[in-house]
Amino acid sequence: AVTGTVAYKAIKNEENLLDEALQILNTSADALPVELQKKLNRIKELEKQLGAQKMDAAKNSIDSMISGAETIKDMKVITAVLVGADMDLLRKTTDIIKQKVNGAVIALGSKNQGKALLILAATLDLCDKGIDVSKMIREVAVAIGGGGGGRKDFAKGSGTNPENFDAAFNKLKGILYQ
Repeated sequence: AVTGTVAYKAIKNEENLLDEALQILNTSADALPVELQKKLNRIKELEKQLGAQKMDAAKNSIDSMISGAETIKDMKVITAVLVGADMDLLRKTTDIIKQKVNGAVIALGSKNQGKALLILAATLDLCDKGIDVSKMIREVAVAIGGGGGGRKDFAKGSGTNPENFDAAFNKLKGILYQ
């Protein structure tokens, strides 16, 4: 238990923090919970709008990703880095690509909050022929300073070196040439 001058200083410190928060939010102590809820709701709304804009941008670039695919042993190899995408956006973009093409291995990366995010995927027709991206991700993710795992048709990884996506994509291509 805190008593005496230490307790007084602690209370004063909390009062100062509360006063500062009230000034920032331009509200009274009684209205603080309501005002905070309004701000949180607005943040959620803006995050949702931003997510929708990022998805639209990704959708608009899918056709150019597909047309820019490299062919290795009769497989289309689609690689791209999506700026600021989170893992969910990478997954959704991968799913759309898989619906549009057959015979494809897809590698999508993103730098998000200083981390490298990576998805590898293969269309089901390639999985039936023995392609297993869950094994590939372990080797490929090393290039971005991390690791990963998943299923035969979909794997995800992360690492600490987002500047190394080119090396990761080249590693994937090397594996596919084997």
